[in-house]
Amino acid sequence: MSTLNITSLMTIMAFLFGCQQSTTWNNSSSLKINNIMISDTIAPENFLIPADVMSKFKNVPLDIKKKFCSANPKSNNRFHNTKPVDRIKGFNSRMDNGKNVEGANASSEFARSASVILTSLWALEDDFNKELAFNTLYKWAEADAWGKTVRCYLNGSCGKYWARSDGQDPFAGHDDNQSALYVLHIGYAYYVTFADYSPDDDRHVTIKKWINNWVKTRMRVFDNFGNDLGWRLPEIFANTSKGEVNKNQILELLNFIDENLLDDGSIKNRTTRGNRSLWYHHASMAEIMIGLEIANSHGVKIPQSFLTKIEKAASIFVAGFKDPHKMHQWAKKKYNSQYAGSGDIIFKDNLNNATGKSWLYTFMYRFPDSPVSVEIAKLMVGGERLAVVDSYIGFGLGCVYGSLTY
Repeated sequence: MSTLNITSLMTIMAFLFGCQQSTTWNNSSSLKINNIMISDTIAPENFLIPADVMSKFKNVPLDIKKKFCSANPKSNNRFHNTKPVDRIKGFNSRMDNGKNVEGANASSEFARSASVILTSLWALEDDFNKELAFNTLYKWAEADAWGKTVRCYLNGSCGKYWARSDGQDPFAGHDDNQSALYVLHIGYAYYVTFADYSPDDDRHVTIKKWINNWVKTRMRVFDNFGNDLGWRLPEIFANTSKGEVNKNQILELLNFIDENLLDDGSIKNRTTRGNRSLWYHHASMAEIMIGLEIANSHGVKIPQSFLTKIEKAASIFVAGFKDPHKMHQWAKKKYNSQYAGSGDIIFKDNLNNATGKSWLYTFMYRFPDSPVSVEIAKLMVGGERLAVVDSYIGFGLGCVYGSLTY
């Protein structure tokens, strides 16, 4: 091994080890952001992807785009042939009973395939197949997909969350929020993929009406991760879909992330979720990196202290994925969870198969000189064809950021 490689390896190990040693639960949240720098308007298609990133992506060679953004036949078949789902009914608090939940499997398959097809059509500028995809979305909108799901949050009838210690109690709130997220995520992708497609086509009216109904009846913002940053993304999307900006929303979004992203890089009430601590940390990182890109879309200058905590959080995930025992110091707190002891961590063996993995590509793009990015790149080798998949947010951001970091 060369001296350079040894030095690089020692740097990476020192960084990861240093981040893992801290066990403090303190947080120094005092973000100072100049809101004068925040844009007054925004193009709807830039809700998820900043304009400068889109501009750079357009110049990526087609062969690289195809490597990261091509749809597979299975996704194409599922997207076009899955029938609109009437409702979701039957989730428990732990959400580990999806196979027995009405509408859950079809919803998951459609959402996953939608993220692939809509991203690929946009990235590869496949105008020939856009019409078919556009009409598929129109059919789901016309059928008012998920419209028969009980909207328990609207009348406060969801019941208690985690009423049982094992999480096996029925919780209608998950039926409601999952249905809402499916439509909202389709909305996010719709405004990217079909931003300038046949603008006079009346089908746009039906699709937008369907999406806007769920935007208007979205859940209230709460102070926890999950559900698109505690429903903050739909709040912002409600404005950006009309080209409008509420600067206070952007500031509140960043302050929320900063307050819940603790000084040691762990995430409040997420990294402590027992045997699913790595998953919840991973899912929260997906939300954090999306929030970071939304801030970038709005012209925010991100403070270095904020970026440092994000880098620490990423290092926790990498270390925990490579050695689940590293999650013990947080997992043992068992927040709304179960945990049998060190090493009892549930996560995918192959990182490329994990839902929400786009954040890893975004991280590598935004932190190109970080030793954590070097480790992530190693873990993601061979997964280029899966970068386009991301039902966690509805659009395959890995296609974009993967192409830019290739």
